[in-house]
Amino acid sequence: MASKGCIEKRDFIKEMEAKKCNPLASYVVYDAISAGKGDVVSPVDYENKLAGYREGGSTTDVAANFVGDLNGFLAVKVGAFFGLVFCLFIDVCFVGNAYIQGWMS
Repeated sequence: MASKGCIEKRDFIKEMEAKKCNPLASYVVYDAISAGKGDVVSPVDYENKLAGYREGGSTTDVAANFVGDLNGFLAVKVGAFFGLVFCLFIDVCFVGNAYIQGWMS
């Protein structure tokens, strides 16, 4: 994917470490840019997010955009977690049903 111009999380973090940036801040910035949708970001989305951060008139505008992106990241991750829990619950129900039909009847 990197050969096609996409930004990978590992490469982004490595470049930020080379520039002596805080590793935790690098992870948070990447998570905000990726919106929780994986370890690869298209260059178009990357540039749009950075342009949105750069065009903020004041510090509070930039912070509000950044916090909004982090909340989007959190919503995607929480939604995925609850989706996983729901699927596991359905699987447990199927196993319980098979147990009741197979051994209890």
